[in-house]
Amino acid sequence: MLARLTIFKLYLDSLSDPHDIRHRQRWLVLQSSPIAMLQYDLFIHLIQYFDVRDVAPDYIEHRIADTLLGIRSVIGRDEPLFCVVDDAQSVSDRRVDADMGSPMLREITRHWETLEGLTLILAGKPFDMAPFQRSDGPRYRLFTDTGLFDDPDEQAAYIQRYLPPDLAVSESGEKLVGRICLWLRGRYCVTTCLMECMLATCFSHPHTLLDAYIALYTGIEPADGPIRVNSRVRQRYNSEVHRFGLFDPFIALSRDGQGWYAARMAVLRIVTLGQERVRITEDTAHLVHRGFAVFSDSHGAEAIIGEPAHMFPIVKMFFHRWGPTTGFLHTRSASLLRAPPIHPSFHLAIIPLLLLALKGGIKISDLFGFAVLPPAWANQTCRLVCMTRDMAGQSRATPYSCSFPAHEVTFEPWATESPSWLQRTAPEPFCVASGFSHADLLFVLQLADGALIHVAVKIMLKNEHVGVSNGEIEDRLAQMRRECIFQTDRMEGGAEHRLADLPSPDAAAASPSMLRAFATFPQSTDVNSVSRDDTTMEPIASLNLQLLQELSETVPYESILRRVFLTIITKRRRRWLGDTAVLRVMSE
Repeated sequence: MLARLTIFKLYLDSLSDPHDIRHRQRWLVLQSSPIAMLQYDLFIHLIQYFDVRDVAPDYIEHRIADTLLGIRSVIGRDEPLFCVVDDAQSVSDRRVDADMGSPMLREITRHWETLEGLTLILAGKPFDMAPFQRSDGPRYRLFTDTGLFDDPDEQAAYIQRYLPPDLAVSESGEKLVGRICLWLRGRYCVTTCLMECMLATCFSHPHTLLDAYIALYTGIEPADGPIRVNSRVRQRYNSEVHRFGLFDPFIALSRDGQGWYAARMAVLRIVTLGQERVRITEDTAHLVHRGFAVFSDSHGAEAIIGEPAHMFPIVKMFFHRWGPTTGFLHTRSASLLRAPPIHPSFHLAIIPLLLLALKGGIKISDLFGFAVLPPAWANQTCRLVCMTRDMAGQSRATPYSCSFPAHEVTFEPWATESPSWLQRTAPEPFCVASGFSHADLLFVLQLADGALIHVAVKIMLKNEHVGVSNGEIEDRLAQMRRECIFQTDRMEGGAEHRLADLPSPDAAAASPSMLRAFATFPQSTDVNSVSRDDTTMEPIASLNLQLLQELSETVPYESILRRVFLTIITKRRRRWLGDTAVLRVMSE
């Protein structure tokens, strides 16, 4: 504190007008990037110069107070002064000594709180606020909307503050700003670190530097970089950007089962539902602390997952580092959970696997297990269909096909969460129905004889720590009967008409109109152990998760990566810049 205030006082004394806004901005840049401006960190240099081994703490406090008075004499008595402690969480859990109960961070701030006219700001990932909320201490307020670049115009305005005038007005500069806003949206630090690199290299070959930065942060070599690149410059810039810390999902999520499943849920929502960013309202502080979510409101009730610099490393960890099964139905991670996932993803994981299973004319009896022997209709092959309405309002079944896992040029979502799917007005083949029904997933299969079967699926965690009794499974299946599947607190009016297109149960029909399926994971449950509900013509079955796990091993990492890229990069670029926008420069 004394070193920083001393340099601040010297800086103010050197100015002709200390109230000029430009001098304030330079002071901020000097503090955030001293090496870029001076080629060394003068703050650390002065701290090392001070010899405080035999100096009493009271003397240092008096020197700080005297320096503050000198600063006040220059800027004015009522001018606000702020002291920001960044990355406060790094010392929040440390103790001054083993016998002292108060955290080191609290003891540091306790001394600074006595400085008159100085406002303390503690910034960082979520940490324990209890030591700062005692009635006998000063009042601290919590703010979680510390900001992120989600509006490209705001991010562009920030970037243009630092660009040299000639670059800012050039075509290359405009494309540079566009690329930064596309790839580095999200928390401020990702953009500010890049600008520090730009300043340190005097904006020489900025597109090449951005390529190196994107490749390091995301693990992807951007295709919108310069067509011709100086390999020596690129190699030097690869080393330049390595000075900054990276988000490592393996370290962030190590031994954190709930965080692991929340991250997987976010990836699968992007892949299946086409969400550019995933909003969460549960367990927000924990996920923000883990580093892959960021608060989006002022009181920590909502967080966002979906920043490219964080999502692509997560995708690589789940689907490439240990193979694709880790990203879908991973037995080991599910076995370690000691409570059901706060952010479940089993039902999302089976969507792409069902697409693969239903491509080859699979039999119903291969996809589902039935008690005793499968009924005759279950020995027919089936295919996935989309239900729509024609001009006359009649339902029509259209076979669904997609190129996945082969190359996809455009993104088509596979699922929707909208109840409009029930009214045949949604083009997606799957409905993620957990938000308004007792089922996790709904879809429609067409048998070889043309009959349609609506399938409702419920998947539950079952391992040595979390048990699911046969009675609980029976209750869940009973709740999925057509007359009560939508009778939940989450469903708004009109539930009795949601499945009006289904024919009435008919014992004489060759096949049922609805199938209720369940699965438990990672420990399976034999369908024969579940009591059959003979009061309805809606049979029950178990979903063959072993088959789906085997199929997951055939999914190329590139197929998942491409869908994530099409969602969070390509879709945003087209919406923001249009279909014909070209961000590449020939060379620089």
